[in-house]
Amino acid sequence: MRWLSHIDRTLLAIGLVLIAIYAAAMAHRKIMSVAAMEQFRSGQTSLQAAPDAGSPSASSPDFALWSPARVLHFKEALAKHSMPAIGILRIPSAHLEAPILEGTDEVALNEGVGHIAGTDSVGGIGNTGIAGHRDGFFRGLKDVQVGDAIQIETRQGPLTYTVDRILIVDPHDVTVLKAQGHASLTLVTCYPFYTLGSAPRRYIVQASRSKPGDSSRAETTTGESDGKQL
Repeated sequence: MRWLSHIDRTLLAIGLVLIAIYAAAMAHRKIMSVAAMEQFRSGQTSLQAAPDAGSPSASSPDFALWSPARVLHFKEALAKHSMPAIGILRIPSAHLEAPILEGTDEVALNEGVGHIAGTDSVGGIGNTGIAGHRDGFFRGLKDVQVGDAIQIETRQGPLTYTVDRILIVDPHDVTVLKAQGHASLTLVTCYPFYTLGSAPRRYIVQASRSKPGDSSRAETTTGESDGKQL
């Protein structure tokens, strides 16, 4: 039975090494995410943002829901290069905070969330699309509800949106990215959140720009499947 004891010790050693690597990667990602947001804020200050911009203080994103693979992908992306943030996305109800990067390639989505090409610019008056990985920054979308607030920090100042629709659609359904006739925000991630391999659907959170002093909450609607509200 001595050989079984050697196997046990070997497996234990491998497990401890993997845990150490995972912990180091999580710490590294957390530090670099905050650094990207601080770099954005530094640029915002250099552009002499308005004194009453009300920019919230930086806080470390919650990575408790992240998969180990996604954390390691983030570390690999940073080893290649670090992309400048064009804004900061924050959803207080989901404890979600992430730098917004330009584009939706793997580097951008491993470092933060990405602005979808062809949609309005971040903070624009049309429909702004932002994508993120379901096992990374956007796993927190599963906890978002209709009526929740979404905050965006831009070079021009902070903006607030109110969630008014949550949808599950086919991956080829791009109608959710069309202009809504008002300033809006569309968050896109894969669905289901917990599944092996490629996810067959897309989870969509849509929000409308809130007017100053508007504290009203949208009415919750229920339903499911392609193009239907949840």
